Amino acid sequence: MAEVSSKHVIRSKQGAEESMSALAELMRGGHVVAFTGAGISASAGIATYRDLKSVGSSGAMATRAASFEAVKNAVPTLTHRVLKRLTDKGLLTCVVTTNIDDLHAKSGLIPNEKQLIELHGNLFSERCDWCHTVYRRNFIVSQYTPLELTRGNVPLVSPASERCCQSCGKELRCTVVGTNQLLYEPTYWAAMEALSEAELALCIGTSHEVAPASAVPFYAKKVVMCNTEQTRGEKNVKVKVVVRAEADQTMKELWDRLYPHEVI
Repeated sequence: MAEVSSKHVIRSKQGAEESMSALAELMRGGHVVAFTGAGISASAGIATYRDLKSVGSSGAMATRAASFEAVKNAVPTLTHRVLKRLTDKGLLTCVVTTNIDDLHAKSGLIPNEKQLIELHGNLFSERCDWCHTVYRRNFIVSQYTPLELTRGNVPLVSPASERCCQSCGKELRCTVVGTNQLLYEPTYWAAMEALSEAELALCIGTSHEVAPASAVPFYAKKVVMCNTEQTRGEKNVKVKVVVRAEADQTMKELWDRLYPHEVI
């Protein structure tokens, strides 16, 4: 049974009736921006931020190989598909993500400052240092795994790739940002603008532990948090609903409430 706190935040351990009803009602209000983290890719076999943080040094090399393979072989989850459909229907203004696995793009969202903003970059894309042209590849261009990026075991500036920009001939670098590296400013400000204009930030599968991205959703007027565990920021006054359930379960229930006659 959901509990209503003194802040009128509805909390549920199983995506209970009250939480999902409140979430669906907020979604119908319009101008919603989704803010997604690694939890939405867990069912695709990709390790979450907390998974990577818990890997011991003895398992690091095995995780290095496995994490690249997991990302290369992954396909969009039900959550990715629901977010794409909600975008197509105009219920979502855009998706801002800290994920680097390319699954949002594989689901059909277009990576740009209007539809899909990749705050931490993408393992499959590289950017020109000079003219800022971005090239998306069908292979992983990062020299560092999610594990190394999560632990900050990377230089402050990623090394250039073997390829050069077709427009100006300058060096290309992978767009992915490690925890010890600075965000790409135009992307960061695009995310800030999107959330500042949003009525609702729908946060799914994010631990809210990596700054400065963790603060971005709270620029929206209202916030909903969907995660399997308690996360930072849940006591913020802007948080109106907390759903304690797997991402796919939450998004399936949400879709069924919003579009009961349409199969996802």
